[in-house]
Amino acid sequence: MHPPAHDDYEALRERGIAANGWPMRSLWCAVSSDWKWTGQRYEPHDVRGGGLDSRHSSSDARIDPMAVPLYPIWMGFLVDTLLYSGLWPVVFWLFNAVYKTTRSIIWSLRGLCRNCGYDLRGDFSTGCSECGWGR
Repeated sequence: MHPPAHDDYEALRERGIAANGWPMRSLWCAVSSDWKWTGQRYEPHDVRGGGLDSRHSSSDARIDPMAVPLYPIWMGFLVDTLLYSGLWPVVFWLFNAVYKTTRSIIWSLRGLCRNCGYDLRGDFSTGCSECGWGR
């Protein structure tokens, strides 16, 4: 939202809808701003209608009003939820694979069993007597 072009208005109301989400918009709110003349410039006031006003958390008071939407757009909400819930197992699997590979490399550099960490004193030819790795 931008301030009005004419300085002779006492107040100007702008209305709109803010919607957020990725890859589909999943939350919305109605935004209504009153532009009021402060004597030097127009300043925005009042974000309403199902959203939280995040403008006050900014250090720059001259920015456009921003709202954090709270009302769901059900189709977008469902698609976003399914997408992100499907991605979490992949993220956990990748994290686990990287962790186990890194741990295995560090243990083998220290002369330990790659599978259980048992001290093999660097003798990997006979395998591990604890877990059976390499036998």
